[in-house]
Amino acid sequence: MDFRLCSVRDLFQAASKIDPLEEHPDLLNRVEQSDREELRALKDDFQCFSDEMQYKQSEYAYMLPAQRCHPSGSMVAPAA
Repeated sequence: MDFRLCSVRDLFQAASKIDPLEEHPDLLNRVEQSDREELRALKDDFQCFSDEMQYKQSEYAYMLPAQRCHPSGSMVAPAA
């Protein structure tokens, strides 16, 4: 996969579907220790990013009944 052609969302979705390395000992044996640490750190970063995005989505969902986004990007009150 050429990651330069992926959006951040596509990359995150692909990474979130990857099984833990421990479930694939043949792959784990071919990966250097420093690379394993980097992969685990990247997985942790993706999890933090996922948690943050879920929080923001719930925050926006709470805000939407009272406000909506105008196509210009500004927040406007709902039509009465």
